Amino acid sequence: MGALPRAWTSDAWLVFVITLGAVLVYFGRDVLQWLLFPVRRKLAISYLFVGLLPVLLLTSFFLLAFYVVLGLFGSYAFQANLAARGTAFASAAQQVLLEISPDSGAAETARGLQGAVARVAPFAPGATAWYLEIEDGRIVQLTGSDAGGPIRESDPVPEWALTPYEGVVQMEDTEWFGAAFPGLQGDRLAVVLAPLAPLLEQSAREEDLIVRTVWALYLGDQNEDPPAPTPLSGTDDDRFTIDWDEPLLFEAVPWGPGMEGGTVVVAIGFAPIHLIQGTTSGLVESVAISNPDWRSSLLLVLGGLGLVFVLIEGVAFSAGLRLARSITRSVEALSQGTELVRGGNFGHQVRAASPDQLGELASSFNIMTAKIADDMGRLRRAAVLEQEMETARQSQARLLPPEGSVSVPGFAVAAVCRPATEVGGDYYDLIPLGPNRLGVVIADVSGTGTRAAFIMAELKGLMLALSRIHESPRKVLVEANRVLHNALDSRTFITITYAVFDSAERRVTFARAGHSPLLHLIQRNGHWPRSEALAPPGLGLALDPGPVFDEILEEHSERLHREETWLFFTDGVSEAMNAESDMFGEERLMRLLEEGAALPPADLQRTVEDAVLAFTGAETHTDDLTMVLVRVN
Repeated sequence: MGALPRAWTSDAWLVFVITLGAVLVYFGRDVLQWLLFPVRRKLAISYLFVGLLPVLLLTSFFLLAFYVVLGLFGSYAFQANLAARGTAFASAAQQVLLEISPDSGAAETARGLQGAVARVAPFAPGATAWYLEIEDGRIVQLTGSDAGGPIRESDPVPEWALTPYEGVVQMEDTEWFGAAFPGLQGDRLAVVLAPLAPLLEQSAREEDLIVRTVWALYLGDQNEDPPAPTPLSGTDDDRFTIDWDEPLLFEAVPWGPGMEGGTVVVAIGFAPIHLIQGTTSGLVESVAISNPDWRSSLLLVLGGLGLVFVLIEGVAFSAGLRLARSITRSVEALSQGTELVRGGNFGHQVRAASPDQLGELASSFNIMTAKIADDMGRLRRAAVLEQEMETARQSQARLLPPEGSVSVPGFAVAAVCRPATEVGGDYYDLIPLGPNRLGVVIADVSGTGTRAAFIMAELKGLMLALSRIHESPRKVLVEANRVLHNALDSRTFITITYAVFDSAERRVTFARAGHSPLLHLIQRNGHWPRSEALAPPGLGLALDPGPVFDEILEEHSERLHREETWLFFTDGVSEAMNAESDMFGEERLMRLLEEGAALPPADLQRTVEDAVLAFTGAETHTDDLTMVLVRVN
């Protein structure tokens, strides 16, 4: 029976891991809750964590530091070793130029090249030396220590070889390490190279390191997948080794046609014990001379320190358990007390067993149970007050005209009043003044809450009475100011607009006593709508006994046209603020009117209200909000 495809095996492992995780999450939460529910067990586990986690963290830290330090040291030593090899190769190449001249015979040239190879052979297996004579950038004569090789006559000499160089060279399909040294006139060149891989292996062994892999990434391979690293043969042994995560990078220069150069990547590993022995061998020798039995002494000291550490850990854990038991007694008494209080026994007193924070907590618990009864009484009184406020809100709502209760031919009306609290100080009214006349009142009493609501109720009765006595809106407001100035205290005032719409005369007459402007939306002969703000002079009610109020207040009259809209509103609309303290503003309100000119009055009113809420970013209004829209049919 054949093996499963690798993709199937991966999917099966993935399903298994996901299933196991789901089971652990589902059941682990209940098991953990059961395990940690008793406070005594939770404290014991916490002391266990307090005792063990620091040890584990410190151990992990020192192991990581140990790994990093050894890795950095080994990497540095390896590179320093290669740098020394490069210097030796450069010295050998320079010696070739000193021993060989253009007039040297074949035997003398061979001796010079063999001498260079002999200088680097102890640490560079397979080393080879070449002597080149150059003319116009090409090799005209080539002599090598061995027959053959990757350098050929008539090959162009790369530019990097015209200056002293030591490092990695790419030749054909092999990477070499060595040096090139040119003559002073640029007509001669000595090159001493050795295969890179064996040289790396030998350099690593000298530093107690292991070369894991060597692979090259060349410029021509950028659009292709990089080759897989190939382990070097004979680089591993039976020692315990650790891979170093930071590979070494060496730039490889090209030699020969078609070569582009690139980067050689070398991954190394190190045997910790051998690397430490190599780096501390001098220190160990000095200690051994003064104390021949130093190994036994060191083991004895380490064992004693370990025993002391275990004893300290045991004493700390035992003390933690005793402390946890003393804590849990008080916690258990508090737990029983809370159960009794939850059952309604507010007279239960918890005995303070110890003069510490838990004892203070028990005393606070006893004080809390005594206050709970008082708080419950306050809650009952608050519930009664809330019910009374709800009754007041319903009563105030009944003071406003019910939707659809007022109908005058020629006009469509939509109105809304949203108090900021249960009751508010905004007021509007629709007063029938005959078969063809409609009185519209909108007012804002300074402040909010119950006091403003009572003044609003008083204002409603006053406006109903005066509107039936006087036809002029200005006269109605003058008489209302005279009455309210004597009835209200000096801190209270009312802003109000009173308008009379006459469908027979096709005219609206209004007066404004310090209130927000009246917005007029005009649409004539099919032109695009245009809005304007009308704000005749006027002073708020009850601010002046009469002379100044009468002098400032003006009455204004406008001709009515079909499909135009009149908007009455309070400052809860125009002065609504967002989080940046920007106000909604009358200009934004006028744009909404123009954009919603084709909407029915009720839809237009809801559009404005939703826009105010969206602008403030709040779920409810922070000030009383009142609007009345009158559409001329």
